[in-house]
Amino acid sequence: MLADPLSNVGMMYADFGKTDTSSEVLDALTQVADTPLMWVGRGLLLEKSSIEWKGQEESSEACMIKAADAYRAALQIMQNPAALMGLSLTCRRSYNGFGKSGDTVYSYLSDKASKSESTMSMKIHQNLTGSGNLGACYLDSLMTIEEGLERLTALNDSESLSMIKERKSVLAAVKIR
Repeated sequence: MLADPLSNVGMMYADFGKTDTSSEVLDALTQVADTPLMWVGRGLLLEKSSIEWKGQEESSEACMIKAADAYRAALQIMQNPAALMGLSLTCRRSYNGFGKSGDTVYSYLSDKASKSESTMSMKIHQNLTGSGNLGACYLDSLMTIEEGLERLTALNDSESLSMIKERKSVLAAVKIR
């Protein structure tokens, strides 16, 4: 039995607002086969659930953390570009001040770790897919510029300036396409 078409059925339910049915299909599929698309679908549903928790920041953040975990599960099966993109975006959005520990060192290190995971996932995505996805090209360039700015602030080195200039030219080239 092919599991990916069943994952597609689960995602079609989600597209029509039937998230409970979609979740049931993906849960049943988990018992039959372990495919990246099934985990990507689970991540998308969790992201959607995160949006529905408006005003309840901790519940919303918990959904984003679970979504990132779902994308990681997909990546344990294979390097799926959709899982890489999902992980890059969800881990970037999550963990920022989660739990409000008051420990600035912990918060700083947590933020650095999530940004590193996000950036690395985007780099692998770009390596696998090339520059065909314009949105991913923009995100990759913006992340590289951000990294260059952070390095420039911390180290004040010329390599950071060259990183920023190179990515500005990539952004300009993508904009023309």
